[in-house]
Amino acid sequence: MHPIDDRPSLRLPRMNVPEKPTIDGLEPKWDEWWEAAGTYRFDRSKTREQIFAIDTPPPTASGNLHIGHVLSYTHTDVIARFQRMRGHDCLFIWASDAHGTPIMLKARQEGITPEQLIERVGAEQRRDFGEFDISYDNFHTTHSDENREVTYEIYRRLVAGGHIRRETIVQAYDEQAKMFLPDRYVRGTC
Repeated sequence: MHPIDDRPSLRLPRMNVPEKPTIDGLEPKWDEWWEAAGTYRFDRSKTREQIFAIDTPPPTASGNLHIGHVLSYTHTDVIARFQRMRGHDCLFIWASDAHGTPIMLKARQEGITPEQLIERVGAEQRRDFGEFDISYDNFHTTHSDENREVTYEIYRRLVAGGHIRRETIVQAYDEQAKMFLPDRYVRGTC
């Protein structure tokens, strides 16, 4: 049994539902209740075994958000809120994907650097997801210092454990753009 599963569930008070419910004033009321109850507080002193952590695939910075993103992140948000309401410490982290050919090409198309594109789109995504009241705890880009540090540490551990091998592979190369291309950008036959 997981160490936090035996903790008592959070019990909400019984409420009378009016015949014609309205949502006027509902969000501020619950925001205040959740803040007072400590629903979104995260105790960083706890061990990994005591934390329910959620990580999601990041939306790319090369395109706009669409209803599929909102649907996917709403599901994850529901899981995070459910775990918090059960009294569990839940860390909901995510980021905007800041690497890869699509981002390089989109930045080039806009006449800006990939870093500028990432900064602008990340701000737009935080705003957009904020408007849907998604309850993430930490939002970065995959280009952030935190992500770089963790990624390097994982890589170092994999190398030290003998889990990384080097080999030569064949990739499609665009002579005009002077860059390697992912398979999805290659059309026709070679």
